[in-house]
Amino acid sequence: PSRSFARNRRSSARSAANMPVSAARIGCGDEVLRKMNEEDARARREARRKIDEGALNQRDERPAAGAKFSAAALGMEWFRAFDEEQARARRSERPAAGAQLQPPPLAKEDFARSATVDDIPLGISADYLLTKFPYEARAAARKDDPNFHELLPVLARGPRGKGHGKICPRDGRPGCSIVDAVDEDYRGPATHFVSWCWRCTLEQLVGAIKVWAKNGRVDTRRTFLWICFFCVNQYRAAQRWTPAELQTVFGENLRSIGHCLVVFDDFQKPAYISRAWCLFEYYTSIANRIPVEVLLPHSAQSGFIQALAEGGEGLKRLRQSFAVVDARVATASQPDDEATIKGLIRSGVGFDKLNACVKKQLLKWLSRQFEDFISDDDAFA
Repeated sequence: PSRSFARNRRSSARSAANMPVSAARIGCGDEVLRKMNEEDARARREARRKIDEGALNQRDERPAAGAKFSAAALGMEWFRAFDEEQARARRSERPAAGAQLQPPPLAKEDFARSATVDDIPLGISADYLLTKFPYEARAAARKDDPNFHELLPVLARGPRGKGHGKICPRDGRPGCSIVDAVDEDYRGPATHFVSWCWRCTLEQLVGAIKVWAKNGRVDTRRTFLWICFFCVNQYRAAQRWTPAELQTVFGENLRSIGHCLVVFDDFQKPAYISRAWCLFEYYTSIANRIPVEVLLPHSAQSGFIQALAEGGEGLKRLRQSFAVVDARVATASQPDDEATIKGLIRSGVGFDKLNACVKKQLLKWLSRQFEDFISDDDAFA
């Protein structure tokens, strides 16, 4: 009886181990499969417990010769009945031929959640941004210098997006962010948060990061940038942001990364200071005492240096460019986003204080640039 029990138990264990495989072979959704496997595992553990208890009883109270049932046989009968019940349930849940599977419902907070590693948001590699991405962007947009509104439908969203058809690791649904779609070498815990506007062209964003990396001798392979275009799942971002989601994606990510790069498209009336998102991010950096670096694209460097070299008149023009900061009239691409951001400002710090803080920091940056310029002997060579 003991040998028979051992053989039957091994057979039942193999049968139980194969059940998730059979479930995986049918066309059920990931969430349904996960729940079924959990139920299977719980049922198998309970069945084994009952069999083990029966085996103990079997040693203490050996069945009489000719008895029809043993504990092992009862266990096998239970497994057989369980298999049949599970098979019936799976057949009832099998989608009809040609039916399209619906993904599990998405919690509101999931679409706003960006990729993280130990609570540090994932960033896109600076090396990827400077070397590989420009070729991909030009080929996808079929333009030499597209802006990021033009790149959205061909790289970040829709059937041509890099994450199209790939499962998002945060919500289990098809369609993921670019940072989740690229090779593992091109993503890592973010070292810098990039505040910028989508009106920037490819050359402006990439050029600004390139100048910054060169001047700061940055190791681009170990530098990972949190840029919303790459790190927010654009397949979900079409939904309306709530104040809590906006604070999570931008406020908390900015605080956890702890270093902000502000990218201007130009130094003369930069579009950055007219965008609601940008002013919100800049003020969040100031309020949390996060170090901020202002970057200019290579195309704007010579004009900016020329304005500094002019002294009084040049500085006056620069100051006037930065003095037009006014979050009340700042805009966003989506009217709902604009309303949400302004609602946060209105109920929080207020427009006057935000405007004053951002202006003050920009003028401090301008003053430092001028001081660095006049102390640079090469500038007067």
